[in-house]
Amino acid sequence: MPSKKNSATRTASGPSRSGAKSPNSPTSIRRPPSEAQLRANRLNAQKSTGPRTEEGKQRASLNATRHGLTGQVLTLTAEEMQALHALIGDLEKQYLPGNTQEKHLVHMLAQLQYRLHRIMATEHNLFAIGLAENSDLWDVNHPEAQTAFVLAETYAARRTRCSRYPSTNSD
Repeated sequence: MPSKKNSATRTASGPSRSGAKSPNSPTSIRRPPSEAQLRANRLNAQKSTGPRTEEGKQRASLNATRHGLTGQVLTLTAEEMQALHALIGDLEKQYLPGNTQEKHLVHMLAQLQYRLHRIMATEHNLFAIGLAENSDLWDVNHPEAQTAFVLAETYAARRTRCSRYPSTNSD
């Protein structure tokens, strides 16, 4: 029978790395900043002019992007855009679209194929991290079962991080 290790030390949101309470946890009390702190914050904000180089501006333009998987616009780096254009070119050579609708379909096929590959790579990376972080949480005497439990633990711990609408269920 598989047994979960250290279940008392885990919280609903996953293992705590530092042991300290999160500043956003419901049990912490947040006091409003003092007038002196507000003045200092305003003075400091005036010194911040944002990115100045084109590279910095490009990087800052992606600040709000979490993973780019659910957006209606593809958010790609320059290298990823090059790879997508190469894929579009390859598919256009293969399918030889004869009109605007066919060309649109080839472009959609390329974008969807590119997204699926990116999702698969993200999933592999996520589970590789999970195997490293969660492998000691389960004690199972079968390697494949051990891996399955650890991957399920990883999914459960991270599902709200990649979700557009975090689950409100307690399951």
